[in-house]
Order: sequence, then C-alpha cells, then structure tokens
Amino acid sequence: MSCDICRLCLSKNNLVWIFDRRIENSENMKDVIYITTGVQINMNDTVSQKICNKCCEITVRMFEFRRISLANDRRLKGQEIMSVKKGY
Repeated sequence: MSCDICRLCLSKNNLVWIFDRRIENSENMKDVIYITTGVQINMNDTVSQKICNKCCEITVRMFEFRRISLANDRRLKGQEIMSVKKGY
C-alpha cells in the first residue's frame, strides 16, 4: 500500500506526517490518534504514517471532547460524593 495515503480515511489529499515537528503537538499526535481511534502509528511502520488535515482536525476535536467529558464526569462525581458526605 502507498505511504502517501491517510492512515485513517485513505484520502490522498492534504496529507501531513504525524511525526513532523512543525505541526503543533506533533509528538503527541500519535497518542491522540490512538486514544481517539485505537489506531496505533509508529515511526517504524511500513504503512503510511500520514493523515489528512480533515482527520487531524477530527481527532484533535474528539480528543478535546473526551478530555472535557472526563473532567465533567470527575466534577459531577465529586459533587455527588460531597452530597453523600453532607447527608443530602
């Protein structure tokens, strides 16, 4: 398979190498992709290490949504524990 293809959606347009240091948070991009999609991309992969701009934006938004959701869940559970301790 060609290495000039998006690893996530197979697009051939607007590709970025996920290990490119010029991309903001590129060192974490492989982790963002893994956390949000379950796809693990490594530097020594023989298949594409690139994703398209659209998938890049989607995975970053998914990661941010996940982060916010988890923080809100912790906050709500913390409030619930405080309510139980106060006897409400």
